Amino acid sequence: MSGIAGNRYLTGTYDKFVDASSTYTIDNTPGCVSDSGLVSTYGSALPTGTASFQMQFIMTSTTTFAKRNAYYSDTSCSAPIATFVKGNTNFGTGDNLSGLSVSSKPSTVTEFT
Repeated sequence: MSGIAGNRYLTGTYDKFVDASSTYTIDNTPGCVSDSGLVSTYGSALPTGTASFQMQFIMTSTTTFAKRNAYYSDTSCSAPIATFVKGNTNFGTGDNLSGLSVSSKPSTVTEFT
């Protein structure tokens, strides 16, 4: 996901598990989660035969976004089983928050409502 600080405008796709790529098997290019531990953890919520999945937030405008979950029968997210997309409205950006101190994370963020 990208954005320009101060103008309250975001674009792009955010992969839910991007920060877990140092711990789990996740291909960050397509946001493909194929780690057997994560697949097992989400097992009861996944379609039968799922070997990998994607969970993404897609910014569609300054006030709307979509949640996209896609499920695959292979570990490279190329053989689809099912895709679920749900649109959300009334998304907004608030103030820029600064002075944050978290290792390897930005010190300034934008509040979302």
